[in-house]
Amino acid sequence: MMRPLAPFAAVSRCRRALGRDALVVLEQLRSGECGAFECGQGVSIIRNDFPDLVIVAYEGAGGIEAFNYWREVAKQKGFRFVRFHSSRPGAMRYAKSIGAEIEFIFIREV
Repeated sequence: MMRPLAPFAAVSRCRRALGRDALVVLEQLRSGECGAFECGQGVSIIRNDFPDLVIVAYEGAGGIEAFNYWREVAKQKGFRFVRFHSSRPGAMRYAKSIGAEIEFIFIREV
């Protein structure tokens, strides 16, 4: 079961997953654009980007279970997709194993 988490606590616990986007996500959490939830030993930060439910960040144990939980929530709420931002090798392996579409984003300072 998911339990709401305060913005600063969520960003602190997801700092590695958020990287350079930590301050932007903190503002999104404070404004209500994103929500943060403690789930077992992990933390999920999510955003409604209908028709996608976006998992902005996840940090901690039980990532696959959390992904499956959010997928079920998305299905119940009428979303078409769950989008998960990650560059971690384990997440990539899992995505490939379930036949997920994988998109790479390239970022370069201007």
